Amino acid sequence: MSIESLDCPATDRAVSLIRDTFCLDTHMFAGKVGWPEPSMFGDYFSRARNTGINAVGLSISNHFQDFEHAHGLLQNFLVHITQRSQPYLVIRNSCELDRVTATRNLGFYFCAPGPSILNHVPDHYLPFLQ
Repeated sequence: MSIESLDCPATDRAVSLIRDTFCLDTHMFAGKVGWPEPSMFGDYFSRARNTGINAVGLSISNHFQDFEHAHGLLQNFLVHITQRSQPYLVIRNSCELDRVTATRNLGFYFCAPGPSILNHVPDHYLPFLQ
């Protein structure tokens, strides 16, 4: 799901495929861009949900960010998610994917591409992420 998809409409076959299967967007990072306007978050993810995406992995880090930066980005995501009237769910484990499908909500889970957010002290920081 990218901004470019606004200009490239999907075929009917592609739309059917997405709507008839569980569709997971596995990596969305907005750490540098974020959502300068709060409405952009709702617009983007409402469009994702309406096109059939069931869940999105929101990356709270790139390879160069530490725990404090990742924690701040996580808080930013949670503010956007909880301030919306749209049906969003935070996914905490794989069992909750069924709940996303049953309720027709858009699920969000948080991820990071690498251990840099653990500040090279995983025993100390990992408990904060569980």
